[in-house]
Amino acid sequence: MNIIYSSTHIEGLDGAYRNPALFGDVDTTAEVVYTDHNHIKEAYEAAGVKVEPITKPKRRTKKESK
Repeated sequence: MNIIYSSTHIEGLDGAYRNPALFGDVDTTAEVVYTDHNHIKEAYEAAGVKVEPITKPKRRTKKESK
C-alpha cells in the first residue's frame, strides 16, 4: 500500500492519504511512503520502508550555480 503524507490531494499520486500533522507511528503495511517531512521520512526509513519525496527538488540552472 502507498501512503501519502499530505494535507492536500496530489494529482497523479494514488494511495492512502494521511495528514502529516497527525503522524504518530509507522504503519507497517506501507510499501512506499510519499512525504516531504523529514521526521516521517526518517521513521519509515528506519523501519526499512521505501520513502519518496512528494515534491522534487528544483534543478539549478547554470546561471544559479555561478
